[in-house]
Amino acid sequence: MAEQEWESVTHYDARGTWDKGRGPSGFGEPLPRVIFRDDEIVIDWPDGDGTTLIVIKQHSGSRFTGRAVWNRGRPDEEHAMVEATLYSTPQGKHMLYGEEVWEKAPPDWFVIRLTGGRLV
Repeated sequence: MAEQEWESVTHYDARGTWDKGRGPSGFGEPLPRVIFRDDEIVIDWPDGDGTTLIVIKQHSGSRFTGRAVWNRGRPDEEHAMVEATLYSTPQGKHMLYGEEVWEKAPPDWFVIRLTGGRLV
């Protein structure tokens, strides 16, 4: 299978929180990988129990939809549908607000603050 070629790939410094975490003033923990690839956003979000991989594609304007997988490849793997909205400033700062609707768990929301975009 041929490797995907992206026109634009940008890595961001990011901090995130979700409804089980700290409030917006604390922004939880740093996220190790948040990448914008053309019309797609990829997020790795580790927590104390495992890692969530979120992959969302631009749906309409600043709205994104996609999937999340928690603990991929493990017996406790779970899947969610994700909807998110990206808010941006002219200075290049972004906030991503989203909701994950899990197959076996209650829905939850997240907020991610993105700064320092660097082309890769």
